[in-house]
Amino acid sequence: MIRSALSRERISDTGIIHKNTASLINLLASTNGPLEIQPLFEEHTMRTSTQFLGLGTPDQAGVDHELYQALELCNIGSAIRASLDRLYWLYNTVPFREACLCVHTVVKMSVKRVMALNDDPDERTRIQFMQREKRNLLEDFVMETRDEERLLSMALDVLGAGRQTTASLLSSLLSYLAQNPTTYSKLRFEVVQAFGPTETDDLITFEQLKRCQFLQYCLNETLRLIPSAPFGNMTAAVDTSLPTGGGAEGRSPIFLRKVCVLRLR
Repeated sequence: MIRSALSRERISDTGIIHKNTASLINLLASTNGPLEIQPLFEEHTMRTSTQFLGLGTPDQAGVDHELYQALELCNIGSAIRASLDRLYWLYNTVPFREACLCVHTVVKMSVKRVMALNDDPDERTRIQFMQREKRNLLEDFVMETRDEERLLSMALDVLGAGRQTTASLLSSLLSYLAQNPTTYSKLRFEVVQAFGPTETDDLITFEQLKRCQFLQYCLNETLRLIPSAPFGNMTAAVDTSLPTGGGAEGRSPIFLRKVCVLRLR
């Protein structure tokens, strides 16, 4: 359902990204001296993700900041739990539980709000909601299912996927460019050629970004060197086997017992 909601038209809509990126650039331009870029990227991607999903609006900076802090604690706690594998339950501190509760509360309130719009007793209001051309992602989810727990799960998946991974990619890219001035100069030349030397109010379209090939090369090379998700775990639901992975050379079939965890790197 998440994949079907992420249509090409939705991904190609750069309006939210344009507005938030302009705010980030203005913040960087007004800062004198060195600063830590990673937290700024994380706040930027979180604000973009919440607006894209429908969890926040530009005038809710306080809510964004609270959610940002809670997500930080959730990420740290989840990483520790992942390292503990089956003993994940050993890490269950009060701050971690409170952070998880904060994130769930914010997302659940948004889910209930959108469901209420879809269930409005005024038929004209309900029809306008259903026929609106431009809806956020959460509103599209509600059009597909009425299961509140499923909606909560999907919203949390999108929120997590759209924040930390993108922020890590951006900060890693800047780090590599700072160490390779020749590559930076070449990339800057192509960006200026494609989009102009100064900021404008014109939206940069998805097609323009795709045509900026050297930018794509730099992003892909950064992901190759430092993947945003370097590993993952899969658990066998039943006794099964894989065609390769066993034997001295790893070319023979391998048996996986039920609940066996397969770690992918």
